[in-house]
Amino acid sequence: MPISTEHPIEYYEWLDQQKFIDTPDKDVRDVVMSELQLFRSMEQREYILFMKWDKLRKIYSEPSRELQERIKNVQDNIWVPKKPEDYLKLQPEVVYIQQQFPIRRVSIWGNESFLSLSNPSNLSLDWTILGDFLSTGDPTASTPGRTLSFLVRDKKTKKYLGILSLASDYLEIKERDTEIGWSREQRGNGKRIQYTAVGKVIVPTQPLGYSYVGGKLLSLLLTSEPVCKIWEEVYGSKLAGITTTSLYGNQKSSTQYDGLKPYWFNLGQSAGASSFKLSSENDNMMREWMKTKYPYDYWMHYVGTKENGMPLMRSARDRGRQFCYKKLNIPSSEYTSNHQRGVYFSKLYEDSYLFLQGKINEKALTTKRFDNSTENLVELWKTKYAAKRVKSLIENNNFSFESSFYSELPSLSWDETKERFL
Repeated sequence: MPISTEHPIEYYEWLDQQKFIDTPDKDVRDVVMSELQLFRSMEQREYILFMKWDKLRKIYSEPSRELQERIKNVQDNIWVPKKPEDYLKLQPEVVYIQQQFPIRRVSIWGNESFLSLSNPSNLSLDWTILGDFLSTGDPTASTPGRTLSFLVRDKKTKKYLGILSLASDYLEIKERDTEIGWSREQRGNGKRIQYTAVGKVIVPTQPLGYSYVGGKLLSLLLTSEPVCKIWEEVYGSKLAGITTTSLYGNQKSSTQYDGLKPYWFNLGQSAGASSFKLSSENDNMMREWMKTKYPYDYWMHYVGTKENGMPLMRSARDRGRQFCYKKLNIPSSEYTSNHQRGVYFSKLYEDSYLFLQGKINEKALTTKRFDNSTENLVELWKTKYAAKRVKSLIENNNFSFESSFYSELPSLSWDETKERFL
């Protein structure tokens, strides 16, 4: 294999340690195409459920006894009411979970970076378990850049009510940028993107989610003063706004963010042009093929890091997957999904948009758009949203005390999973 001296020395050190599997292009392409055609035949909910099932099978197929006990303890610690009106006794609190310790660095040129050290605490593990088993989405997927995680629990009983996570905002999303009046220059070179975040995880436990519209409580608490304060303390910049997207699209009144003005604004639908992920088995096969055929490109996407420990490429996994699809001569129409998502934005200050456009400085961000104290947001949820939901469910005999948890998923076949959860 010819070696180019223009590549970094770290690449050659890595290359010397590798073993390669030579799989014919046609064999890889046939397997990938077959799975992509399967995914294209699925509805959005089925595809998302498949990816969840595939992930949990890989991680939890043979859990240790200690992990099994921890999963059971977490499930037992989920808040379940004895009477429909028990939500009135709840005192939700937001607890910062340091899954990683971010170490802030600033170069002599003023460029900011963060090195993260992991924190294997019990609450951090509980957050991960809840993320894996509460939702059909993928809350625990790794995210490069800034990330803060929070547990929401009842202050008195310590029972779990849900999980939250803030992360580095999308570099570009048309609906949000149009709403703000944001140019690429302002976001990137003007560094205003560091003053917004994305609500990566906003997931309630059950039955809080179904019987009490707990998703609205979690959505409100993501904008709360404790969350914004911790973001500012950790990263040294005010949080001017938060972006988020719905999991299954944007049908009117069908998501937990709808009806939450002025806390969250519905900005319409995303373009829905992301690439399909593959099952873990086939994704690993395709990556091995990429490593053998295009080792430097593989290293650039999956191995190499900057001085601050961050990946060399933004969205490296997605871009690496698309690189493989193109090299395998798979048409974009085969690997591009049409799964749209609703786009929502929370404007935290009256002058957030002026600030993000670079027209005023950070010190001018003084007037909050709404009272984001935890007490106010919880009271709003109880009186305006939960009370109405409980009344409606009781009148229609649909109130549920059931605590939904996907702990059985790793032991089920795909057909059993579809029958149970679709």
